[in-house]
Amino acid sequence: MYIGDSEKDIIAANRAGIDSVFLRRDHVSDVSLSVEPTAEVPDLRALIEQIPDLY
Repeated sequence: MYIGDSEKDIIAANRAGIDSVFLRRDHVSDVSLSVEPTAEVPDLRALIEQIPDLY
């Protein structure tokens, strides 16, 4: 799993063939992605809560 807050992070995960998580923090709240992450979360706590749903 690759976690990041930029489109480059999601692209890197896709190229590596692993799941990607877009961390939509305040500074990227209005960013539109041209690629689809496996999951999108507002913070790492939310990711921990979603992990059972992802796997």
